[in-house]
Amino acid sequence: MNTSESDSDSTHTALAPPPTVPQDSSSTPQFSPPSVSSASLPGSPTMSEAFDARLAHLEQASQSQSKQLTEILATLQGRNPPPPPPPQPPSQHPTRPPSSASSSTPPSHHSSGASHAKASPPGIFDGQHANSQVWWTSAIIYASTVHFKDDIAKIMWVLSYFQTGHAATYCQSLINYGHLYGSSCFDTWREFEAEFIKEFMPEDEHTQASLTLEGVSYFQGTASVEKYVDNFHALITMAGLNIEPVLYSMNPTAPTIKA
Repeated sequence: MNTSESDSDSTHTALAPPPTVPQDSSSTPQFSPPSVSSASLPGSPTMSEAFDARLAHLEQASQSQSKQLTEILATLQGRNPPPPPPPQPPSQHPTRPPSSASSSTPPSHHSSGASHAKASPPGIFDGQHANSQVWWTSAIIYASTVHFKDDIAKIMWVLSYFQTGHAATYCQSLINYGHLYGSSCFDTWREFEAEFIKEFMPEDEHTQASLTLEGVSYFQGTASVEKYVDNFHALITMAGLNIEPVLYSMNPTAPTIKA
């Protein structure tokens, strides 16, 4: 065989198109077109808008759950008692007596056994002659229920009530005297009592008590019943009145006083 003819046939065979094989249309695979997202269609919400809507829905659900939890917690707290407070540590001084600051008596003295009597402390003293005797009697009665360490402590206790009017001026003069001379004006309670009577009760106590009882300005006011009764008894004694016990008749509204 000629070599040139063999080469020509090979070239022709390589350049020739492959034979067409007929195929059944039923066996050919079908390809569907890619689906188009609704977000890309005209008039549909974008992906960002859909995300925002979903986030808003989640936030609303979270708030609803939080509200329900709050209501449940409030219900449980209303039914169950609060937890007990933690136990206090034991005191370092279990046998220590109570502090004197909690006592109702002045800090410079302590109450005696007689302090259980129903005696009221005197009120603020203003130095007026009209009620000096009554106030002084009230102070004496209350002071008798208190134990003072000395006369100076008792005098200072009385002066602590000299807060208004002429009494405050008098108390300030005693303070100035102490600063000037470095000592107290009085060494004993008797000296102070004599000075008080001279300064604030120049009138005769009998006359003063009678005028107070006969006047129309002697009322209980803000004083306690015990204090009012004590002052009334003191005025009767100073006025020299001898009042027999009051005997009530059968009618309680019509008492009869028998001398």
